[in-house]
Amino acid sequence: MSDQARPADEMKPGTDESSAPSAVHRDRRALMLGAAAAGAGVAASLAGGGLAEAAPDAGGAVQLGKSNSAKATTQVITKAGDGLKGQTSATNHSGIVGLDTSSGTGGHGVYGNSVHGDGVLGVSAHKTGVVGQGSTAGQSGVAGIDASTKTGGHGVFGQSQHGDAVFATSSNGVALRGESAHGLALNVQGRAKFAHSGTVTVPSGHKTAHVSVPGMTSSNIVLATIQNPPGGILIEGATAGSGGFTVALSASGETGVKVGWMVLD
Repeated sequence: MSDQARPADEMKPGTDESSAPSAVHRDRRALMLGAAAAGAGVAASLAGGGLAEAAPDAGGAVQLGKSNSAKATTQVITKAGDGLKGQTSATNHSGIVGLDTSSGTGGHGVYGNSVHGDGVLGVSAHKTGVVGQGSTAGQSGVAGIDASTKTGGHGVFGQSQHGDAVFATSSNGVALRGESAHGLALNVQGRAKFAHSGTVTVPSGHKTAHVSVPGMTSSNIVLATIQNPPGGILIEGATAGSGGFTVALSASGETGVKVGWMVLD
């Protein structure tokens, strides 16, 4: 048998050898039909919100609207736009949810990292941009840590043009605590205002005046000083009691004596 192809006139009409397509043609046609069927299947699946077939070498397919499970990291990388976007219009739900169910303490429900920008940015038109909540004693709803080696950084930074830059409240504990082993626990630049402070005027001809302070007890400390000191009159004491304190002068004045005061725990 010769390896050379025979001329067309040597092919016998009506036989399988002359009328049937060659093996190469059959394989090419099968490949084209298979590709078309696969593309139609993927398009129909995506349009119906179902299963999108993955490439043969992929770890598995991602099911839309269903729970997907994996034993390794699922990574999304893009060179333009957002790497991953989640959006919802359902009330009391989230655009993106991250859950850490590990038994250790070093996991993160949501982790954000940035080389030059913000690791995590929260913006809201009508509510709080970022909310942190904790339920374990000794832990924090929101923690800010400054790991820089030079001064000028901030563990937590608050800024406001007309409101409170940082607002803290507590029903039974300490609303705001500052601690420093070698620096300042509190550094105030500007005026400071304390609710348990003010002035009281001891009337002329009297040596004492009582000031009501809700929640005050006899264990509190009272600081008092005369604001317009008349000659020969001093403060003899400021006695703390339940619900207030009494300031006493060494002598009565011909006019009222104004005394400034502050209550400390």
